[in-house]
Amino acid sequence: MEFAEQFSNPVIVFEDMGGIRDEIQYGSYMNRRLHKLLFHKFEKFVSYKAT
Repeated sequence: MEFAEQFSNPVIVFEDMGGIRDEIQYGSYMNRRLHKLLFHKFEKFVSYKAT
Protein backbone atom coordinates (compact mmCIF):
# COMPACT_ATOMS: atom_id res chain seq x y z
CA MET A 1 0.00 0.00 0.00
CA GLU A 2 2.78 2.44 0.84
CA PHE A 3 4.43 1.73 -2.50
CA ALA A 4 1.25 2.54 -4.49
CA GLU A 5 0.63 5.72 -2.50
CA GLN A 6 3.82 7.31 -3.79
CA PHE A 7 2.29 7.54 -7.29
CA SER A 8 -0.43 9.99 -8.26
CA ASN A 9 -2.22 7.50 -10.52
CA PRO A 10 -1.14 3.90 -9.79
CA VAL A 11 -2.10 1.18 -12.28
CA ILE A 12 -1.89 -2.59 -12.54
CA VAL A 13 -0.34 -3.94 -15.75
CA PHE A 14 -0.80 -7.48 -17.07
CA GLU A 15 1.02 -9.33 -19.79
CA ASP A 16 -0.70 -10.04 -23.12
CA MET A 17 -3.62 -12.25 -22.16
CA GLY A 18 -4.75 -12.96 -25.71
CA GLY A 19 -5.90 -16.54 -26.13
CA ILE A 20 -6.62 -17.00 -22.43
CA ARG A 21 -10.09 -18.30 -23.27
CA ASP A 22 -9.17 -20.51 -26.23
CA GLU A 23 -9.05 -23.72 -24.20
CA ILE A 24 -12.79 -23.89 -23.45
CA GLN A 25 -14.82 -25.46 -26.28
CA TYR A 26 -18.36 -26.27 -25.11
CA GLY A 27 -20.46 -24.64 -27.85
CA SER A 28 -21.18 -20.96 -28.39
CA TYR A 29 -23.87 -20.54 -25.71
CA MET A 30 -21.94 -22.29 -22.94
CA ASN A 31 -18.62 -20.70 -23.97
CA ARG A 32 -20.21 -17.26 -23.66
CA ARG A 33 -21.48 -18.06 -20.15
CA LEU A 34 -18.19 -19.58 -18.99
CA HIS A 35 -16.03 -16.81 -20.44
CA LYS A 36 -18.08 -14.11 -18.72
CA LEU A 37 -17.94 -15.98 -15.43
CA LEU A 38 -14.18 -16.50 -15.55
CA PHE A 39 -13.46 -12.91 -16.52
CA HIS A 40 -15.77 -11.61 -13.78
CA LYS A 41 -14.08 -13.83 -11.22
CA PHE A 42 -10.63 -12.67 -12.36
CA GLU A 43 -11.71 -9.03 -12.29
CA LYS A 44 -13.08 -9.34 -8.74
CA PHE A 45 -9.95 -11.13 -7.53
CA VAL A 46 -7.63 -8.46 -8.94
CA SER A 47 -9.80 -5.70 -7.48
CA TYR A 48 -9.77 -7.43 -4.08
CA LYS A 49 -5.99 -7.89 -4.13
CA ALA A 50 -5.39 -4.31 -5.27
CA THR A 51 -7.23 -2.86 -2.29
